[in-house]
Amino acid sequence: MTLQTPIHSGRALAHATAAVSLVLTSLASAAPLFSNGSTTDRTDPGIATGAITTSGVAAPAGAQWSETASVSPTLANGIAGFSCNNAGGASGIEQPFLFADDFQVDFPNVWNISTASFYAYQPGAGAAAPFDGVFVRILNGPPQFATSTPVFGDLTTNRLISVTPLNIYRVFNTVVGPAPVAPLADRRLWRIDADLSSLSLSPGSYWIEWQVRATNPDAEVFCPPVTIAGSRGKAGANAQQLRAGLLGGSWIALVDLGKPSSASDVPQDIPFLLSGEIIGPPPGCLADIAGSGPLGRDPDGVIDGTDFVAFINSYGVADPTIDPLADVAGAGPIGLTPDGIIDGADFIAFINAFAAGC
Repeated sequence: MTLQTPIHSGRALAHATAAVSLVLTSLASAAPLFSNGSTTDRTDPGIATGAITTSGVAAPAGAQWSETASVSPTLANGIAGFSCNNAGGASGIEQPFLFADDFQVDFPNVWNISTASFYAYQPGAGAAAPFDGVFVRILNGPPQFATSTPVFGDLTTNRLISVTPLNIYRVFNTVVGPAPVAPLADRRLWRIDADLSSLSLSPGSYWIEWQVRATNPDAEVFCPPVTIAGSRGKAGANAQQLRAGLLGGSWIALVDLGKPSSASDVPQDIPFLLSGEIIGPPPGCLADIAGSGPLGRDPDGVIDGTDFVAFINSYGVADPTIDPLADVAGAGPIGLTPDGIIDGADFIAFINAFAAGC
């Protein structure tokens, strides 16, 4: 077994005797850009598993469970949530925790991201929002690499927009032993929305870091992993967690140890959503440069060999005053606007667009 980071495994937590209420703010409308929990629905965070547990217990009226996944009657995940609080805890020895997970902005689009949504719970929390802060940073590479640098945000600015209760309750697997756990509706999941409205990202791979602050400084915060019924982990899961202090501040892979104890470790991802606006390439498709018109040099809505040959011929001339067809990139806010020069930027832009079918 690999070293496991602190988790929520059913131990009792200290709770505040008085809750601090949080005024919820409405989110401005934004289009869904990305879900780290679903490859088919960018609005689905990948946490709900249905209104009935594996053992057949119904959720409260109108609610759903988020049950740790099992792959057989004898093999399941064992972790309900990973620590994601930004400061201490009831034990007095807890250290700040930080998550990181990756996402991709696909060529040739630019994303103007307005909000990021995260998911967390606090066992036994009442009706008042149990969280009052979220801290977010975006890196241009994995957080454990010295070459990765921040492109947005920091870990000191509270970017909280709203905290919204969900009708989803996190529970341990209700079938797999050695001690199956009866489901209880005492771990309500909350959506935590963060303001990223000044963020614009060009195509590429990025890592998002975040941590959550509890309204009660002595309470802990748990974030559930992406949960897929019948699977112990999402394909390609690679989330990282940093725990300052006791682990020396090193980033480690987030894994579920599984149950029973003989189960293998399985990498996990953490659910989050990104919302905002997609800024596409110039009108039409960048690689659609030939096919119709009197000289066969006008876009025809089809990406094929005609476009490729036309580009290569123009690129070989290398003079936009004679043949400007290959001048497709170089200037403009996303580097995809003709700039009067035919060079390597045009070649790379065209080849990328041609390979992507746009």
